[in-house]
Amino acid sequence: MKFSPSQQEVIDLRDKNILVSAAAGSGKTTVLVERIIKLLINEKENLDRFLIVTFTNAAAGGMKQKIHKELVKAIQDSEDKEHLKRQLNLLPKSNISTIHSFCIDVVRKNFHVIGIDPNFRIGDVNEIEIILQESIDEVLENYYALKPEGFIQLIESFTGNRGDSELNDIIKDIYRFILSFPDPLNWLFESVEMLRTSEENLNDSPWMEAVINDLKLQLQGAEEALQSALKMCRDDDGPMMYEEALQDDIRNINYLKAMLEKGFEDFVASVYNTAFMPLKQLRGKAKEDINPEKQENVKQLREEYKAIMVNIKKMIPFRSLSDFAADINHMYLPMKSLYSIINDLDAEFKARKMDKSIADFNDVEHYALQVLRQEDICQRYKEKFKYIFIDEYQDSNSLQEELLGRIKRHNNMFMVGD
Repeated sequence: MKFSPSQQEVIDLRDKNILVSAAAGSGKTTVLVERIIKLLINEKENLDRFLIVTFTNAAAGGMKQKIHKELVKAIQDSEDKEHLKRQLNLLPKSNISTIHSFCIDVVRKNFHVIGIDPNFRIGDVNEIEIILQESIDEVLENYYALKPEGFIQLIESFTGNRGDSELNDIIKDIYRFILSFPDPLNWLFESVEMLRTSEENLNDSPWMEAVINDLKLQLQGAEEALQSALKMCRDDDGPMMYEEALQDDIRNINYLKAMLEKGFEDFVASVYNTAFMPLKQLRGKAKEDINPEKQENVKQLREEYKAIMVNIKKMIPFRSLSDFAADINHMYLPMKSLYSIINDLDAEFKARKMDKSIADFNDVEHYALQVLRQEDICQRYKEKFKYIFIDEYQDSNSLQEELLGRIKRHNNMFMVGD
């Protein structure tokens, strides 16, 4: 296969951690496989020093087939047939697998470190779902009986007249979401504690940072639409009579950007005082000289700007920082109760699975991370794998990122993703 210059550069680049980002179908996996083949054939590397992580078992099988095919072809032309034959013999037991298969292998070989049954099995999806629901029911029954602080407010906020199915779904969704983090319950606890805020520190909070970044993007989009419209107005056949209104709109945007830098409350007040100058009517010969298509395009671009301004008003009510802080604080107790429920759920769910000697894929990832947080074991895996390859990197979560980060070196990871 003939590779492009950029693909060949990626195949040949060495002694660095590399992330290849390209569109779907652009040949990323082919490049990854070619890099592996070159290392085996040209640089006499051994396959048992490679960790190759794929997204599915089918992808792992396909990669093994491609490597097998290339090795067989290379044996016919190579002078060092013994090395390549050895690679063929290593291929069936090579570390080419999904991240879950790799984690299961790590856990089974180091089960004594974390004190779990080495004969655990991966539970069926339906079986795991039943155990999860039973665990939620058990925990909620206790909370209904004890009614701890914040629980009633949680129920009133997130349940309707037909039972607590909404709360049940929220608990499941949050629990599944946080399991993609290396320390899920710590992350959730810290997130809930962020709700204890005040008017004074709200300006420096993650919420305000997210809101301001979003506002900056919206204002930039509005300005780009207006600048495009203004440029069209200045064409020989453009609707030049609209220029005055567009110039006024751009001044509004610039003023709002300045107010956003000054302070959030100044910005909010300014947004609600922003007015739109009406477009002048085109009459007589001036109208005849205008390109109707350009006229319509300018109008549409201005409507985009106006729609952005309307969206900003919907997004941010005309209220003070103290009002916003009070709203956030109002949710602290129910969210603290929700954290307690999920914390208890985690303990109950794990206990029920341990009683049956089963685990799910989230468990094996977290167990593997526990193992690899042992420095001696982590170092052993670092020394074992000279090269690490990750396919479909965009599907990795932060837990998997930390897992692989524990065993990589500064120059031996190659990742491809959309």
